[in-house]
Amino acid sequence: MKFQSLAQPRSPKVLLMCPPAIYEVGSLANMFAGGEVKSLALTQHYAQCAADLGCAFFDVGSVVTSCENEGIHWQVEQHRLLAEALTGQVQSILSSA
Repeated sequence: MKFQSLAQPRSPKVLLMCPPAIYEVGSLANMFAGGEVKSLALTQHYAQCAADLGCAFFDVGSVVTSCENEGIHWQVEQHRLLAEALTGQVQSILSSA
């Protein structure tokens, strides 16, 4: 029996996640000048890419915010919020046919 006859040709299940917006503050403000406005526009672009690719989409910015003091990274609590928000989404994706 050949492997091909046993294999089920399926596409991988993909979850495209858009990062949260950044803030132009603190010591990184100059490095990311103009980035705040651009990062706010990412959600619509990521959502469209997910639709075009036929994959699931999650807007991380709907539950997580970047650090208000330095603008880019997340505080510890934000990681927990993301994990909690993704649990149901990932379970749903993995259980779908």
